[in-house]
Amino acid sequence: MNKKLKKRDFRWASDGARERSAAAGAANLAAYRATLDGELKQSHTTHGVVTFLAKGGAPTEIAAKLDAFEAGLLSDLGSEPTAAQRALIDSTRVSLGVCFLANAYLSQDGLSKLKKNRWLLSTLATFINSTRLNLQALGLERRAKQVETLDSVFADIAANRAGKPEAKPVEKVPEELESQ
Repeated sequence: MNKKLKKRDFRWASDGARERSAAAGAANLAAYRATLDGELKQSHTTHGVVTFLAKGGAPTEIAAKLDAFEAGLLSDLGSEPTAAQRALIDSTRVSLGVCFLANAYLSQDGLSKLKKNRWLLSTLATFINSTRLNLQALGLERRAKQVETLDSVFADIAANRAGKPEAKPVEKVPEELESQ
């Protein structure tokens, strides 16, 4: 028996009362779900992540960012993407949409909402990682910049100057022009 029920000395009225209560609760839930007609209608969806994942519709500002991101990805990939690349781009768009929605929700009142919605952080972390992995799979991972050493810079300068005449001091130029 549940600890809370033991503390209150709760007892079912009869042996079958618990089963009848569970059946009535299940019937009530089924009747409520039947009124929804298969649509996701929640009374208080504040962050939009659940709705976005179920229906795919994002607010216009976020949709514009997602469109720009998708266009940028297609531009980075160059030619027409393959079917696999297109699937990764679509998956990345959904992942990034969830990240944008969560960011917008968290920035409304700061971190004060996290006490009730801690699950949003774990969801956000999952989708950020999915975005990163999708971009890596597309070949758009972060590349380290080539760092040149001082010796390589000197060698490059010496190689560029090898076939060129040496620069003359400015004072000697007028004298050479007069002699010619």
